[in-house]
Amino acid sequence: MLYRSNTVIDYLRGGMEINVVVGIDYTGSNGNPALPGTLHYCDPTGMTFNQYQTAITSVLAVLQEYDHDQLFPVYGFGGRIQTANGRQVSHCFPIVPEVYAHGMSGVLDAYKMSLSQVGLSGPTLFSQLIGASAGLARNTADGQMGNYTVLLIITDGVINDMQKTMDAIVEAAELPMSIIIVGVGNADFTDMVVLDADDHPIHNSAGKRAARDIVQFVKMNDFNGLGQEARLAKEVIAEIPDQILSYAKMRNIAPKQPVAQEMPTVEGLYMGGQAEEVAPAAPIPSKSTMAAGGARPAPPVAVASHLMPAHGGAAPSAPPAYGGAPPGYGAAPSAPPPPAYGAAPPGYGQAPPPAYNAGPRGSAPAWPKARQVNAMQATVVEVVQEPRRTGAQRRTSAQGAALFAMANGSV
Repeated sequence: MLYRSNTVIDYLRGGMEINVVVGIDYTGSNGNPALPGTLHYCDPTGMTFNQYQTAITSVLAVLQEYDHDQLFPVYGFGGRIQTANGRQVSHCFPIVPEVYAHGMSGVLDAYKMSLSQVGLSGPTLFSQLIGASAGLARNTADGQMGNYTVLLIITDGVINDMQKTMDAIVEAAELPMSIIIVGVGNADFTDMVVLDADDHPIHNSAGKRAARDIVQFVKMNDFNGLGQEARLAKEVIAEIPDQILSYAKMRNIAPKQPVAQEMPTVEGLYMGGQAEEVAPAAPIPSKSTMAAGGARPAPPVAVASHLMPAHGGAAPSAPPAYGGAPPGYGAAPSAPPPPAYGAAPPGYGQAPPPAYNAGPRGSAPAWPKARQVNAMQATVVEVVQEPRRTGAQRRTSAQGAALFAMANGSV
């Protein structure tokens, strides 16, 4: 029986895994990948990501934690690939021969490598990719929420098979599956808003209404600026918990008993699992026990920090008794004795110290020139500036922000 108190965390504790399928747009409207400023251009230094790379990291940085083997099928659409009949346009093809890429870094590497092998073509069609992902969700469904499929589609343009796409979505809504669409570039994404169906549910060509809302559309350019990846991650993952719970409610599937394994921890947010072993709490004695002369806990001993011995050193000596002489009292002074009467003081007759800023034989060096001063100032500025963060450092905050969205769903 399904209770209203169930959350996504309950299903994750019960062993549910999230399978992510990545779909990438290889249509010609993305521009030549070799030219800077186009949507598929990859920075050779790796210091910055294009919008496709940012979308991949924003989603996988969170969801990969709930896939034990972290193997992700990476597919393309709208590209020209090599087939047995020569170069042909395909709207659902694996971008690597192995089909699956390992981990987020493997997906990024496969994407970057594909840009030199897949020709950009068109048009933009979603229905085949959604249908293939629905087949994966159907084949992995076990009736107990053991697997849930999330299709990530990254696209730059208007789709050309709107009705077929709606038919595929209505069919996929019956399966444990969600679809995330990230729009990159400046195209007209009006059709994507229709597919999102937040205001009006979609229907297939036969008039059948989708059983539930499974599509989330996000426009990348709405999240430009500081903290782009964190804000994007929170937005694209925001509806996944409710969509998972809506499927569980539709099929009346309750969470399984928690499995004996550690749940993932990301950005300091502990997502369940067994609590670590801690020491038992000390009992608090009652007032009557204390008044009857019962055993009292010994108070902590305060030790002055200057009396603590160094690591491996001898313990400090005890302080003197009250009224006793301090250590060293009466000992001979350590300063050298004064010279005998009539003797010259130490250093008498030696050469005087050189004049201020004087060089050898009184030749004072010139003050630094203006360009030398400017160079020193520039060096100081370089030192105090914050070093540029790497891609991995930029992505860290995105994980915690999205996980808070994952933890708040209830049915």
